[in-house]
Amino acid sequence: ELREIIEWTEMNIGAKPTLSAAAEHFGYNRNYFCEKFKSSVGVSYTEYVNALRINKACEMIGQGISTAEVLRLCGFATESYFVQLFVKVKGCTPGVYRKSTHE
Repeated sequence: ELREIIEWTEMNIGAKPTLSAAAEHFGYNRNYFCEKFKSSVGVSYTEYVNALRINKACEMIGQGISTAEVLRLCGFATESYFVQLFVKVKGCTPGVYRKSTHE
């Protein structure tokens, strides 16, 4: 079942799947789903989703896709939140990452 949850999350990453939506989709109480996911994966569902979104953004940045398009396709509402999360996950800004992929 964990594989199904991960596959569903990856397929819906552009829509920014929430903990509540995932729990509901798989027929679980939100708190139970959260505990079950974290005990199985080692990180919270939200942390997992954010890492997936940033990894997808990295792929797109590496392909030369514009930041505006990356934001849209990865489900980020604002550039400031995207940059903040990117730095948290990758340790650098998207601009620095973009430069490093084109050197």
